[in-house]
Amino acid sequence: MAACLFIHIVYTIRHKPLLESLLDTTYRDYITSGYTNNRGGNTRGYISRVRISNGLEHILITIKNLFKQYDNLTVLNDINIEVFDNEVFGLLGPNGAGKTTLIHILATLIKPTAGTATVNGYDIIKNPSEVRSSIGIVFQAPSSDDMLTGYENLKLHSLLYAVPKELLEKRISEVLELVGLTNRKDDQVKKYSGGMRRRLEIARGLLHKPTVIFWMNQHLALILVAGK
Repeated sequence: MAACLFIHIVYTIRHKPLLESLLDTTYRDYITSGYTNNRGGNTRGYISRVRISNGLEHILITIKNLFKQYDNLTVLNDINIEVFDNEVFGLLGPNGAGKTTLIHILATLIKPTAGTATVNGYDIIKNPSEVRSSIGIVFQAPSSDDMLTGYENLKLHSLLYAVPKELLEKRISEVLELVGLTNRKDDQVKKYSGGMRRRLEIARGLLHKPTVIFWMNQHLALILVAGK
């Protein structure tokens, strides 16, 4: 199955020299462009892309002439991007660069002011239900119910996404094993560490086997690990 990972990464001003140095070395071959918005004219984000395997054939995300404005504030200014299958695609930038807004638009949570996009071949305006069925999201803030167990959270998510009953237990077992939470699946999430909660969020985002995964607000440490 074709798939891509679309990552939202925040860095602060104090990280900027380190990040730019890393981008100039590790990611030199993968940077396609920068983008800006009009929040003071100096908020800039970066785009990086890493090919997982050769032979990219299918475009899974297409963004065309996308704008987002709130009154007189331009948050996204004429964004044009194509993301292929078997690709890790990253939006990197400080707070205010428009990364979250763009992902919210692609996930059909908000509408663009102008322009459009397709995800897995579905138009975000005309086919929002099909877009949502094609994506998984690891949210910026933890969103699992901490009064439920890890298993119960995943089962609830599988029901919301209409995972076939005959596959439900198998899928839950697979993602729990993938993130290393099999032995803690029957514990309430409120007893999980911060890292365990994050892993549960990842498992939930993968449970229904989405074509595109939006992974929001990863920190600079993720880039540093990838660089190594």
